[in-house]
Amino acid sequence: MRRLLVIAGLLALSAPAFAQTATTLQYILAKGVVIHGDLYGHAVDMDTTYNPDGTSNTHVVGAGGKGADVAGKWRIDGDKLCTVNVVNPVESCFDIPAGKKPGDVMKVITPAMGEVTLTISQ
Repeated sequence: MRRLLVIAGLLALSAPAFAQTATTLQYILAKGVVIHGDLYGHAVDMDTTYNPDGTSNTHVVGAGGKGADVAGKWRIDGDKLCTVNVVNPVESCFDIPAGKKPGDVMKVITPAMGEVTLTISQ
């Protein structure tokens, strides 16, 4: 029992350290993102979550998506996030800016959609 309490205490102490040292990519993978962009000439918002097993789920809303749920896969390549799904079956990798945290908004260039706005979920 004492060992369990010590481990729990160490985990609790490490939580603030993660918050201080987490990278933008770590926040994105832990919290997910909302992507706002243009899909086939229509404004679209995509709420994406990333699972530890390398899979993702995107809920697409707006004129371009009509409430679709899209399963996909993700991987990290250096400072790039690489994704693939049934809507975009060719893997797309794009740079993720450093120094962002939950709630922050950033512009990124994706091969599939061009410039999009990412908001890290809270």
